[in-house]
Amino acid sequence: MTKKRPNGTKQQRKREQRQKRLKRHPPRLGHESMMAIPAFRAAATALSESLRVTPGTPVRLVSEADFALPAVDSMLRDRLAIVRQLHGWSDEDALTEAQQLCTHLAAAVNHDLVGKKTFWVSADLAEALLHTNLDIPGDVLELPFAACAFVFNDAPTIELVRALIHRHSERRALYRTLTVYAFASRDETEPGFDFVFLADAYDSEWPYMIGRSVLTDGKRNLDEILQSHPDGSTDELFRDVEMGKLLTLVVNAVLYTTSADYRKEWREPAPPALAPNRAILSGDGVYYLPGRIPIGPRQATETEPGPKTGTTIVKRFWVRGHWRRPHSSWQDQRVRWIAPYLKGPDVAAIVEREYALGAMDP
Repeated sequence: MTKKRPNGTKQQRKREQRQKRLKRHPPRLGHESMMAIPAFRAAATALSESLRVTPGTPVRLVSEADFALPAVDSMLRDRLAIVRQLHGWSDEDALTEAQQLCTHLAAAVNHDLVGKKTFWVSADLAEALLHTNLDIPGDVLELPFAACAFVFNDAPTIELVRALIHRHSERRALYRTLTVYAFASRDETEPGFDFVFLADAYDSEWPYMIGRSVLTDGKRNLDEILQSHPDGSTDELFRDVEMGKLLTLVVNAVLYTTSADYRKEWREPAPPALAPNRAILSGDGVYYLPGRIPIGPRQATETEPGPKTGTTIVKRFWVRGHWRRPHSSWQDQRVRWIAPYLKGPDVAAIVEREYALGAMDP
């Protein structure tokens, strides 16, 4: 008598259902990986408590002077000693790491002080925002909260992250998420915003960090501002195409959260039943930003002649979107998003690069 084999289809169905449950919960954020380091967590907690204010009082964000707090100073000194004595780093490299730790602290603590306001950007929305121009004055850029974070784990965005980091770093990691922290610039002499990009591979290494400031000069359009480079910077990273696209994506995401077209859904953190997957899931709830890839009203057909040339449009392509300021007489003064759309026949392939989505599965 032969034994019955386990029902592979049933087990596979259970795994697929579990994967669907996992994908409904937000991925782990960059600062959560840093908070897993005991010394960093102790310094961040002490700094948060020192800056916390009573309810109803304006939030006070981290300033340069706050890093002199004993708990923070102790962590920085200990880290400097480790990299100098144990790893043999130069004073310059050790100081650079200390500065990066301060930026990590500012991102984590500001995020905590404002109530952990996080926006998880869907793949469809990220794609549409990436194809939206920023030909609008810089003075329209405002954060929805004093500090907030945007998290991306769609394949095209992660591919940009990987390409950028692999070109400028020896680290070859399989990055899984990008968390971008946004808050008002710590330099009070120049109004603007600081953006801290943390690319996380969920490995034993710190998230890869890139910092960029955007000055909101009202006389220039945002696209012109983003094409400029930090004063005195010789870092080629800031001039890379991928860096420009990522910064454009994030600024567009900020504009979206303060626009008349803003939509969101609340997503809870993973329940205890999914505890074994905590290494890749966030412990906090987030605002999920849904989206869609619209087919434009001027959609072409396979028999429709192309513009001017008389040729047939056989592939879909993006018609770029843009932002529009409301008329001064309108009651709702939020910016309007003229969303991009795909033009071309339904049966044609989207003109874009192919990505392996399997690598992003938890």
